[in-house]
Formats: sequence, structure tokens, C-alpha cells
Amino acid sequence: MAASVCVDADDFYSKLEDLKEKSKSSKSNITLYICDEFYEKAKQWLKCTTPEEEKDIALSDNDKLKIIRNKWNVDKEGRVIDAKGKYVVHKSTIHDVLSQAHKAICHRGRDKTAKYLSENYSNLPKQIITLFTSICKLHQEQASLTNYCKKPVTKPIQADGFLSHLEMDLIDFRKIPCNCGRRHLWALHVEDHFSKYSWLLPLKKKESLEVAQTIEPLFWQFGFPCKLHTDRGDSLKGALMTSAQSSTYHKPEALQETLLLRDLSRGQTD
Repeated sequence: MAASVCVDADDFYSKLEDLKEKSKSSKSNITLYICDEFYEKAKQWLKCTTPEEEKDIALSDNDKLKIIRNKWNVDKEGRVIDAKGKYVVHKSTIHDVLSQAHKAICHRGRDKTAKYLSENYSNLPKQIITLFTSICKLHQEQASLTNYCKKPVTKPIQADGFLSHLEMDLIDFRKIPCNCGRRHLWALHVEDHFSKYSWLLPLKKKESLEVAQTIEPLFWQFGFPCKLHTDRGDSLKGALMTSAQSSTYHKPEALQETLLLRDLSRGQTD
């Protein structure tokens, strides 16, 4: 396993010893990390087949209980594994294991490194992973990926008051239908951008006529919005067209002039 140049091994182990000295049980064989000597004795003890062979291994009863409690075993290649088949890492292999893992995830942070390690290795506490990532040169120098993913919002949505700007979208509940007799499979979500007040209206299907009939009573009850912001879906766009042509649905002039059809995912208006 090739060592990465991002962290010097001698510097890492020096800082690792300082970290262990600060721990409450610095003399323990398995506190923070597993000592090489204890690892080799544990491996030999696990290979024993008779009580006589076990007596030749210099392990205390407390150490044996720790091995049994952790459910360690030895695989066909002679490496110590835990109950889930993950490799037990000891001191001399910590740097190589961390270097390989950190390189595999492009020198990202502690959490991503820990997640990668947890798939194949055990007993690597976050204190050690934090130490390694904190002295990784490449990790410190690289820019955050969010700098390239996030785009500035040049035209944010502005709402001066209640009902000045409503956002409307459909939520798919076909995989978790309701238990009532009508069997609603969709929900119409309407939110006031100024107050963040939301309405959730059940729908049996997302046809334009049903959407229009569902949204119409809400407008008559609370008032007509100045701006209505939806995606370009046929159901919502068709619902607005159906409502506009309905003889029972009279929109005020303000709504007729400012009706917007915009993609909600853009989060901005033209």
C-alpha cells in the first residue's frame, strides 16, 4: 500500500503519540489505536487450538476479554477481522490505510474519509482521522467544491406582503396513497413567499381541471395573489388556462397582468 505524500509518516506518528498522551488511558494497548505488540499477540492467541497453546501467549485476562467482546477473528490471509469482516487496523498500518483512503476520495474532509474507511476497516476513531486530515497538505490547499457548484442569485424573488407572491407545485404521493375513500394520489402545495404560510390540497389526479377546481376556492377564501409562480408542467399551466377561461372564475386585473409561469427550480423571476 503506497503512502501518500500529502502527510509525512514521521510527522503523523509524532502527533499521534502526542494525542495519545493526552488521553485518559494512555498506557492502554487499545486506547485510541491498537499497539503492534498487542495486535500480534491477539492474532497468535486467536490461532491457538488448545488451552496449552494459549498459556504460552502473554495476554492478561482483561486483554482476552476485550478480544472476545470485540468478536475478533483471523481470516485466511492471517489478518485480524471483526464480526463484520472488517480489518482491524493496528499502529504501524494506520498511516498507510489513511493515506490510501484519503487519496481514494480526492483528499476530502474527515467525514467523507471516515465513511470510506468504515466500509472496510474498524477501530479507527475520528480523533485519528481528524488529525490526519488536518495535516494533509492537499486537503488544506484545495478549494471547496461548493465554490464551483453554487451560483449567485442575481434576481431573488421579492414579496412585499401576504399574497403578493404565491408559489405552487405538485407533490407525488402515488407510492404512498391516502387511506380515505377518494384515494388521493397527488397533493397541490401552495406557499406564500412573504409569510411562508403553506396550503396542502389533496388531488385524486393531476389533470388541469381538477387542479383548477382545487385552487379556485382557496383564492376566493384568502384572496387573489398578485403573482402566481409555478413550473411549466402541463397540469399547472393547463389549470391556469382553464381557470382563466372559466365563467365562474373572475381574476382581478392585477392577477391577469402579473401571472407568471416560471420554473421553480430556478428560484428567480425575469
